[in-house]
Amino acid sequence: MTSETTALNREIHARPLVATAESRTRDHRFYTGVALALTIGVFAGFTRTYYARTYFHGPAIPLMVQIHGAVFTAWVLLYLVQNLLAMNGGMRLHRNLGVGGNPLQRPGK
Repeated sequence: MTSETTALNREIHARPLVATAESRTRDHRFYTGVALALTIGVFAGFTRTYYARTYFHGPAIPLMVQIHGAVFTAWVLLYLVQNLLAMNGGMRLHRNLGVGGNPLQRPGK
């Protein structure tokens, strides 16, 4: 081991293993921002062809595509709600929704 490696090991082991309140807040904001960006992107991208299809006079959508769109929409909204709950301290509901939302991850499995 070089002295550089030893110094790096000491630095890594000196860091606390438990996240600080500041790092948790930063993480929650980041993941909630990602969830919000994903939600906005999905709704912006699929408004004309899925969400507001009749307003834009889009073609008919096959039933399986409608089911896929509904399940994906539910997953995106659950992802956003989960992040908002975690960020605002609603961990009990966050965990319960996570367990209840498992079928959205892999339907049929």
